[in-house]
Amino acid sequence: MRMKRLKTDGEGYYHLMSRCALKQFLFNDVEKQAFCTMLRRVAAFSGIEVLTYCVMSNHFHLLVHVPRPQEIDESELLRRVGLLYGQERENAMRERWNQYRKFGWKRLLEKEHSQLRARMGDISPFMQILKQRFTIWYRARTPGHEGTLWQGRFTSTLVEGGGSLVAVGAYIDLNPVRAGIVSDPKDYRFSGYGAAISGDATAQAGLCELYGDSPQPFQKVAEAYRALLYLKGSASMSPEEVRQVLKKRGHLPLPQLLRCRVRALNSGLAIGSKKFVAGIFATHRYAFSERRKHVATGENLCPSWDGIQLCSVRKLRKQPITFSN
Repeated sequence: MRMKRLKTDGEGYYHLMSRCALKQFLFNDVEKQAFCTMLRRVAAFSGIEVLTYCVMSNHFHLLVHVPRPQEIDESELLRRVGLLYGQERENAMRERWNQYRKFGWKRLLEKEHSQLRARMGDISPFMQILKQRFTIWYRARTPGHEGTLWQGRFTSTLVEGGGSLVAVGAYIDLNPVRAGIVSDPKDYRFSGYGAAISGDATAQAGLCELYGDSPQPFQKVAEAYRALLYLKGSASMSPEEVRQVLKKRGHLPLPQLLRCRVRALNSGLAIGSKKFVAGIFATHRYAFSERRKHVATGENLCPSWDGIQLCSVRKLRKQPITFSN
């Protein structure tokens, strides 16, 4: 029996990840660019904000913000349909709805409004639309491809705002560094950080949101984020050195931790302070075994660093850090 997703009732931040089926490497540069373009369109339709992302050859990561629920009127519904499906689809839907009014078919009009709204402001339909539309595009481009593109369900992890959000964003943008594709994350253009540094205004706005609601110039945010991504994390320890630290029950500094493959950031269910993860555990108590009698504080992933302390709800059965060699 698979576990029900943990979601907030309203506003929330999520780390989302999905892999290609059968460990296939399906994304070359053309596919990665198409996926990034599609991601922006689906996000605009869904009303979900993409803070940062990374599209790799066989999987992708997203860090998203689901805003507070708000009423979406008909004009906004039509605008979003146009953003995702194009102007022709928007015009056809507007004409159909005008016909419904002309003939007094109010219930049919309200039903279609409701069906559209149900696809917005929720990570599940957001990911479903994104993956389905990419699948359609990929199969049209690759006629010989058979079978599913994606491996099972996508993973989702609730993330606390503030420093935890910045840390998870950095973990995502460091994917191409961990994979050995680039030595500097700014050189990978299929990521939020790489796109922002190259001048993408939407990607820059996403990174700025990592640092809170107060407007900040991108240059200031970029300097702080790069310190976490590169400058303070550049002195890498060898996998053997990391193993020795963990063997002695030691904690890795956050920049070093983010340059390891940290399973908890993909599978920890919720990432943040002890107070945050305990609150998530209490709210979603039904999702855990009855044998879990105590409030969960999860894995303590690292000591406090610049005011950031990472814990996860799920006590992972395996070591939360793995190595590529």
